[in-house]
Amino acid sequence: MLRLIGDVHGKWQKYREIVPVWESLQLGDLDFFYEWTKHIDTEKHKFIPGNHDRYNDCLELPNCLGNYGHSNHGNVSFFFVRGADSIDRVYRTEGKNWWPEEELTVLEGNNAIDEYEKNPTNVVFSHDCPQTVAREVFRIKDSSRTRQILETIYNIHQPELWVFGHHHSSVDIKIGKTRFVCLAELEYLDIE
Repeated sequence: MLRLIGDVHGKWQKYREIVPVWESLQLGDLDFFYEWTKHIDTEKHKFIPGNHDRYNDCLELPNCLGNYGHSNHGNVSFFFVRGADSIDRVYRTEGKNWWPEEELTVLEGNNAIDEYEKNPTNVVFSHDCPQTVAREVFRIKDSSRTRQILETIYNIHQPELWVFGHHHSSVDIKIGKTRFVCLAELEYLDIE
């Protein structure tokens, strides 16, 4: 069993209440500070970074899965991709609450696409969603680098399940062959 958890935004007490005794995966925007993560089992409770994570620290944490790739956690095999574009970055301060590394570089994105194409999976977890979903569900017309990467991955192979956060909305919709689930802040979904 695996518990997927939406954005936390530093609300660590509530996060610790919903973290199960079995494995969990938090889908980005965990926090800007990670001192409190020392009080959780980093083998059981993993996360992928979002756009509101402290990039000088988060990728080095033992419970961070990294930028992208195949993984197996809670007996669920999946592909994951971190990051998103901060639409509010003009109101943020670089190195304090915004990091230019919030999205994969073009090279990292191409490598993620290549890795997925070599071994597509039926389960994908990410912080943001493909452009198709952003447009159809959230009426977002502009395209970020992250959504373009995720759109390419989606076009290579439509997985059965794709779970993401970032949009602070609770959504469960089928588009094409894929069930897309967006988790709101601190919302969770248990899957087997």
